[in-house]
Amino acid sequence: AFAMLIGLWIQFETSYDKFHENSNRIAIVEKNTLFINEKNTQSGIPLPLYDELKSSYPEIKRISRMAWVSSHSLVVGNNKFNKRGTYVDPDFLKMFSFPLAQGDVETALKDPASIILTESTATALFGKENPIGKTVKLDNEFSVQVSAVAKDVPKNSTISFEFLVPYEFSVLNNEFVRNAKTQWSNNFLMNLVEIREGASMAALSKKIGPIMEQKDKVNNKNQTLFLHPLAKWHLYDDFKNWVNTGGRIEYVRLFAIIGIFVLLIACI
Repeated sequence: AFAMLIGLWIQFETSYDKFHENSNRIAIVEKNTLFINEKNTQSGIPLPLYDELKSSYPEIKRISRMAWVSSHSLVVGNNKFNKRGTYVDPDFLKMFSFPLAQGDVETALKDPASIILTESTATALFGKENPIGKTVKLDNEFSVQVSAVAKDVPKNSTISFEFLVPYEFSVLNNEFVRNAKTQWSNNFLMNLVEIREGASMAALSKKIGPIMEQKDKVNNKNQTLFLHPLAKWHLYDDFKNWVNTGGRIEYVRLFAIIGIFVLLIACI
């Protein structure tokens, strides 16, 4: 029984993100940096990189900016909740297999003043009412309109959210973001890409490597971009000296050994 429980946990850990239809072609843009003789790796990149990758690299089929998931207040009448959400681009819903219960993937994130709620969030705010087209107050300041309702995010998803808002909303309403459009050394968001069928992720990773230095040689010296595949986000997210050294996979291996050891004792 103990070994079975460990086996179920291992199965769950290794199932992360496999439900995405195009998982083998999705990656996050990471960056290796050298600062005061320290080699670090980060997923924070500058805002103008999005337009550069979108317009100059035909190997990329889809691309989406993404802010870090954080807590925001959502208000509808007397219902007020703090929910975790993020800002993404329209390609996000086409890249990842987060199905919509209501709404159209093609148009759900087109209007900057729109919001996609998960089913549980929609129920909390509107009860049994149809939320499509209704207004939600975001952060006690902005009015956004519900354009779609998404199925609740599976537990075995690295990306987890309770609502989505178009990234253009952040550009239009956040002065810091708006001013960063030409700043190649201001790193505060992520870029997620889906490469075309037949394209090589390794080759594209090498191709985009020198972009940072090319755009700003003074501030971005010794900075190299690369692609980190979706399949490695959950279990292989640790980097040391620019080398992907592992992550949660260490715990998976450790518990697997413990499970086998317990079975051996039981057999004896």
